[in-house]
Amino acid sequence: MGLGTVYYRPLVYYSVLPGHVLTGDYVLIPGDYRTARRLIYSGRDSMASADVVTPLGYVDVPRAGVTVRGTTLVGGWAMDNASVGRVDVYVDSTKVGQAQYGVPRPDVQHSYVGAPTNVGYRFPWTPVW
Repeated sequence: MGLGTVYYRPLVYYSVLPGHVLTGDYVLIPGDYRTARRLIYSGRDSMASADVVTPLGYVDVPRAGVTVRGTTLVGGWAMDNASVGRVDVYVDSTKVGQAQYGVPRPDVQHSYVGAPTNVGYRFPWTPVW
């Protein structure tokens, strides 16, 4: 009948910051779906799997709309299904530093049941005007 089968990976949204690159691999196997399925299953164990879940986080210090003066603490929380390697702090699209990550934030578990406790971050930021 000529009916084809197409495998799509699930739709995943990515957050890409200025100056960063998102790369990935796509595999096209034309032909019979049984052959494609056999090739995929035999090769999937040898391929490095990418982390396709976008990290989740929030900035809650300082609060939105607050005017800051002098050194200001920037803080919040960030988590991922695999791990968070670092939290970079950007102000007006410019990286101003790397936050200390791993601060206890047990309050996050109220909204995200099962979330780790040490998902907080903080960064002392001094504006340069």
